Amino acid sequence: MAKFYLYFLVIFSAIKFSRPLTLDCQFQTNNLKNLGSLYTCLVDNVFPLFGNIVTNISGTHQDGHNNGNVRVVKIQNSQFLNAIPRNVRSFFPNVIGISLERTSIDKLDGDELNEYGEQLVWFALTFSFLVEVPSNFFLHTPKVVNVWFSNNQIERVGNDLFTPLNTNELKIVDFLLNRCISRLAETTPNIVALIDDLRRECPLDTGTTTTTENSSNFIGNYKTLNILMFLFEIRKLLESKIL
Repeated sequence: MAKFYLYFLVIFSAIKFSRPLTLDCQFQTNNLKNLGSLYTCLVDNVFPLFGNIVTNISGTHQDGHNNGNVRVVKIQNSQFLNAIPRNVRSFFPNVIGISLERTSIDKLDGDELNEYGEQLVWFALTFSFLVEVPSNFFLHTPKVVNVWFSNNQIERVGNDLFTPLNTNELKIVDFLLNRCISRLAETTPNIVALIDDLRRECPLDTGTTTTTENSSNFIGNYKTLNILMFLFEIRKLLESKIL
């Protein structure tokens, strides 16, 4: 009974004291490969208690800059983040690049990038736990020319992932250090070859393929650790409210 009460108290406290997803930006100019120097919202250690809908941003802009000047949103070192944040363009309407690094994202619904439309040209999801990339992921972002999926657990890639994109315009496709493939390409012939290799070596056929046991166990254990860390953070938050 005491254990149940403790869990109830933790969950109640999380709801009571939490706030919607906020991007706490360090505004700076960063250099991105193939894009040059761009004004960036750099977010370190996102802590989304509930959901992935951005409802607020914080941070101090550099002199002469405002939200409209932000071209890139980079989120890093966010082990509690398990989904791509949405509603970013409500705050940064001119974003052309999204970078997510060192997250616990392991799956994609396929519509996470829809809000960016044709203005998105640069996307990176690296050093995370992604297992599968669906065919429709770039369906509404046909101008993307820089694709980075290195250092994940990718086993399956949709056959039509690159169909919406102009192959001749692609500047880089990076699938280094994944389970089904480890390749990077930066010229059109090599990119075309890599896309063919992805279709052959990383087929997405849900009727016959499953996540490997080691990958599933590893991701499951990591998520369990995240839950424990989450409860620890909530406990600290609760103690600070009580004391």
